[in-house]
Amino acid sequence: MIYFSHLVMMVVRHLVPKNISNDTANSEETQISSEGNNVYVVWQNGTQNILFVRSTDGGQTFSEPANVSNSTRGVQDPQISSEGNNVYVVWREFLSFPNRFDIFISMSTDGGQTFSEADNIGNNPDDAFNPQISSQGNNVYVVWQNDITTSDTTDIFVSFSQNGGQAFSDPFNLSNSTGDSENPQISSEVNNTYVVWQEDTDPPFGNRDIFFARSTDGGQTFNTKNISNNTGDSVNPQISVEGNNVYVVWQEDGDIFFSFSQDGGQAFSDPFKISNSTRPSESPHISSQGINVYVVWLGLTDDDFFNTDIFFSFSHDGGQTFNTPPDNLSNNTGVSLFPQLSSTGETQQQSINEIITTAGNDIKDNTINDITTKGITTVNSIIEQEEKQKLAEEQKIQKNNSMSPPSLPRIQYQ
Repeated sequence: MIYFSHLVMMVVRHLVPKNISNDTANSEETQISSEGNNVYVVWQNGTQNILFVRSTDGGQTFSEPANVSNSTRGVQDPQISSEGNNVYVVWREFLSFPNRFDIFISMSTDGGQTFSEADNIGNNPDDAFNPQISSQGNNVYVVWQNDITTSDTTDIFVSFSQNGGQAFSDPFNLSNSTGDSENPQISSEVNNTYVVWQEDTDPPFGNRDIFFARSTDGGQTFNTKNISNNTGDSVNPQISVEGNNVYVVWQEDGDIFFSFSQDGGQAFSDPFKISNSTRPSESPHISSQGINVYVVWLGLTDDDFFNTDIFFSFSHDGGQTFNTPPDNLSNNTGVSLFPQLSSTGETQQQSINEIITTAGNDIKDNTINDITTKGITTVNSIIEQEEKQKLAEEQKIQKNNSMSPPSLPRIQYQ
């Protein structure tokens, strides 16, 4: 039986959970990356170290946890990215009192069998936190949130490597705003790099928008734009990129909004809702393969704030339309939290398809039982859902063929 200690678990294909941390210390802040049959997972072990495991058989078995931070100081916020046999792990590490942390990175060139000594790439006198990482070929990009003591604000900083992480550029201020810039996310495609974050556009009144920055020269220069640009409070952006298709999702006033670009981020669609719920939705995550886009989020399912579920929506036309209503993946009486999503392969190639996600905590009767399969889905189940939906739509069309054409359950981009 699994007891509460924030055990890190992994679910692949048939939703059979595996305890891959197996430690008496708290294991938390789990992150995952995959390359073919190789699956890599990192997490924070207590407050002292970042641990790592790898699987070379699609998640059926895992290595023993390895310590990649090897720190005697506090560490937090691990993130991971992989490209071929190269695996990059970044985190936040305590340096000095009262509250100075900086950004560290360690890399592996042999599929996670060994890791380099940790390197400080932040080198900033102010507090740095919330690092994010993306890699493409030999290009490695790291963004994070950094305090600016002189202005009492926070900005988004970037550092990049063009030689597989052997050396990194000096960090530079990407947002450079008069208000707080927070929650950066990054994605990359060859030499193109894309960053999103939330920014206070009306300090001190607190109206936040989603900003997007694009680089076409490997991170050396960026162009920035406001893609939400409204009076609502837009927070928690996430981004996914496939070729020239750029997909961004965020939380806005209790709904999940989405916008897409088909020209590498030069222009974006008007944002539209994909949650369509009368109750609050938050914490979106996104993944894409070609023109297939997948989004998961946390949604309140009753009025007493003690029941939340994991919802899922998908698009097969580059984000122009999404299935509606969204699928409730967890659909239970407990509290499901922390959805994560990763996809690989094309949905048309059903035999090689899989979607891997890490689960959220399932809380029932005010106690955390374990990190469960709630919030987990595979392509097989998605395909089954799609087939059922298509069959229902075909039956509806046949039934109403002699009447007016039916309105298919789709959210139309306007």
